[in-house]
Amino acid sequence: MDTTASPVDCRFRSDQLDLLAAYANPEYGSMAPSMLVEGPSSSGKTYTLRKYFGHLQRNRQILFSEIQCEYCLTRKTILHTILRNLINLLDINVQQSAEMISKCDGLGTFVEVLKQIEHIYTTMSDGTRHPPVVFVLDRVERLLPNENSSELCIALSKAHEQSPALDLFTFVYVVNRSDSLNLQTLALPTIAFTCYSIDQIKDILLDWITDSDSPFLPPHQFRSFARQFLDIILDTYTSYFGSDIGLMVPVLAKLWPVFINPVNELGRIQNGTNDVLTTFQRNKSLLQSEQGLLDDLASADIPSSDLPKKTKYILIASYLASYDDPKYDLILFSKQREARSNRKVRHSKKKSTKPSDQLSSRMLSPQAFTLERLLAILHAIYDENCDEPLLNDVELLSELATLSTLKSVMKLKLGDTIGGGTKWKCNVNWSVIKKFSDDVGFEIENFLID
Repeated sequence: MDTTASPVDCRFRSDQLDLLAAYANPEYGSMAPSMLVEGPSSSGKTYTLRKYFGHLQRNRQILFSEIQCEYCLTRKTILHTILRNLINLLDINVQQSAEMISKCDGLGTFVEVLKQIEHIYTTMSDGTRHPPVVFVLDRVERLLPNENSSELCIALSKAHEQSPALDLFTFVYVVNRSDSLNLQTLALPTIAFTCYSIDQIKDILLDWITDSDSPFLPPHQFRSFARQFLDIILDTYTSYFGSDIGLMVPVLAKLWPVFINPVNELGRIQNGTNDVLTTFQRNKSLLQSEQGLLDDLASADIPSSDLPKKTKYILIASYLASYDDPKYDLILFSKQREARSNRKVRHSKKKSTKPSDQLSSRMLSPQAFTLERLLAILHAIYDENCDEPLLNDVELLSELATLSTLKSVMKLKLGDTIGGGTKWKCNVNWSVIKKFSDDVGFEIENFLID
């Protein structure tokens, strides 16, 4: 029997699963203390890991926890999340768990708290040890620049060297590129993922459609219809989709009912009436442009009324940071009385000569801004207009990470900015920001320099 054969199946990822089975196989006592999983976005990294480790956990061979590092932003938050999840996985009923976790103020104290949790569990279970614990740190390279993801991964990879009590922990680092962590000297077991080909993507999405829908058609006829649908839509929007399945799924989910409902109503496929090509030609207004479709999806997926008030203020602050020159920040956002009066006088003149909703051509291109400037502007405008307290900076960073995932605020690459620092840019247009401002009662025109 091949001891490295994977117990699960993922389409087009058998090689990666076999490597996982070699590096993490608790049945044969083979559990690497750490490993690196690299590959481009939408290449199946996280899905494959979830499926493999989820299978082992259901068979009670391991305990498994996944941490979305891009929402943690700092090393301390990740370490606290690891400890909190471990306490939950081990089902330890410790009244002082919060106090215990708070003792971890960095990498130096993390191992000591980890050993303390291990000691409590061993005492409660009469010396019996728990199964191996696997922590998947997804997108660990997306911490704040000053947090040093590389140092975090090195420390976790060497945790098992600190005490025999820590030999049951495995840390899996999931990144787009391994060189972003600079871990070459550790010689970590590495599993590389590559992009799916367009045919593989179509096969994966075909399975997704056939598993989620059950029309009144013979299975082979339904699969043929679904494949024609995928061919025509993916080939039409290939310049936008690329190989990103995450972008394809919401578009396909929106368009699929347009094609399948006429078939369900008639009970069969009739050429010239409800076949894929005929439906495509009949709905050209829906499919006439990529941008039209994307705008429609964006407005449907993120209605402004669903956003919390504080989130709207974050977007407003990001817009001001993108379109106001930093040299005017003292005048626009200062809490000093003289600066505030100067702002009101100047903007009263502006409003008398130009409509408030008219923007200059210079403001059509958003400028990059630093995180510190965004937070300063946010606190200034929020404190002046709202009585309730604002979120603390950690919660604000988590909210900003969510907006970054939604592409409302863009995080620029290091090579895109002068000086190499991480900067951000607002990716929401004026009409949306104006609506948010009206929703919260904030006069944004008073804070824009013409």
